[in-house]
Amino acid sequence: MYEILGFARFSKVDEKSLLERLQDVATICTYPKYIFDECLAFFGQKRIGLAGYSTLQTMITTVLASERQRTESILSSSMSDTTRMQLKKILHTKGRLNQLSAQKGSAKDFTPSELMREIETHSTIKGVYQEIKRLINKLGLSQGNLTYYASIIRHQSIYKIRRFPEWQGMLYIVCYLFFRYQETNDKLVTAFQYVTKKQRESASAAAKQRIADELEVVRDKLTQVDHLLGLFVDDSVSDQTQFGDIRQNAFEKLSKDEIQLISQHLNKENFDKRQCEWQHIDSQYRKISNSIRPLFLAIDIECEPGQTLLSTQLQIAKSELQKEKHLCTADQRLLLKQDKDYIVDKEGVNYRRFEYYLYQKVSRMLDNNHIFVNESAKKNVLKMILSL
Repeated sequence: MYEILGFARFSKVDEKSLLERLQDVATICTYPKYIFDECLAFFGQKRIGLAGYSTLQTMITTVLASERQRTESILSSSMSDTTRMQLKKILHTKGRLNQLSAQKGSAKDFTPSELMREIETHSTIKGVYQEIKRLINKLGLSQGNLTYYASIIRHQSIYKIRRFPEWQGMLYIVCYLFFRYQETNDKLVTAFQYVTKKQRESASAAAKQRIADELEVVRDKLTQVDHLLGLFVDDSVSDQTQFGDIRQNAFEKLSKDEIQLISQHLNKENFDKRQCEWQHIDSQYRKISNSIRPLFLAIDIECEPGQTLLSTQLQIAKSELQKEKHLCTADQRLLLKQDKDYIVDKEGVNYRRFEYYLYQKVSRMLDNNHIFVNESAKKNVLKMILSL
C-alpha cells in the first residue's frame, strides 16, 4: 500500500528531522495542538505514513519539556533575587494577583476609585517592569508564545497557578506582567485625556454661563441707570455735596460690581471668556490636583529628540510634584503668546495655572501623536501589523 500510494514508512532519520522542526516550532508557539498540526503537515509534505499516536505524544511532550527547560534555565540564571522575591510576593499574597488581573481588577470607568486602583497596579508592576522587559528579550519568545503564557495567568485559577513548578510559574507571570503593564499604561493615558478634556469643557461651560449671567445683570440693571444719571441734574443736590455721599446714594440702587459691568458694556468692552475660564480653573485647583495629577505622574510619557524643552519640563514637573506636592519651576518658553498673559503677571508665574496648562498641552500633543507612550500595548500591536 505504501508503494502504491507513493508514501514511505516513518524512520529514525525522519524522527530526528521532525524533532528538529518541532524544536523550532516550539519557539513560536507551545500550544500542543499547534505543534500536533505541524506534525501532520510534516508527514503530508514528506509523504510519510503517520506515526502512532503514542509516538507523536511522546515527541510533543519531549519538545515542550525541552523548551520549558530552556526558558526556565534562562530565567533562573538571569533574574535578580529582588525581582524574584517581588514576583513570588505577587503570586502568593492573597488577592494580589486578582488585583493585578486585567479581567478582575482593571478600570471599568473613570471614577476616582477605579482610576486609583489602576494607578496602584501600574505602580506595583513598574518596579520590576524594566527587568521583565530585559528577560523577555533574553528569552527570545515569539509574540504567540508571549500571548499564550500570559493567557494562562488570565484564565487559570490562583490555586492552579501556585501549584506550577517555581520557574514555570515565573515564566507565566513575567509574560503576563509584561502585557499588563502596557495595557495599564494605555488605560491611564486614555483616562488622562478624558479627564483633561472634561475639565477643559467644564471651564468653557462655566465661562459661558458666567458671561450670560453678567449680560443678564446688565440688561436688567440698565433700566435703573436713569437714577444714576439723574443725580447729576438733580437741583436738590448741592454742588458742595461730597462725592462720597453721591456714590453711596448710587450704590443704594446698583452695587459697585453691577455699575462696573454696565460701564464695560456701554464702553463696548468684550467680556474676557479666557479670563473667566482661568478663574474657574483657580476655583477647581484642588479637584484638578486630586484627579489629573496622579494620572500625569503615573503615565510614561516619551518625547521626540527635538522636544528637549518639553521633555526637561516634564521630568522636573514630575520630580517636584512627587517631592514638593507643587510646581516650583516653569519654563515660560512653552507658553503660547496668547496664553502667557493669563499665567504670568507682574508678580511672576502662577504655578497652579501653569500646572494645569502643562496637563492640557500634554493631552493635546498625545492626541496629535507629537508625544507618545513607549510602553504601549496598542503601539506594539501596530508594530506587529506593520511588520506583516
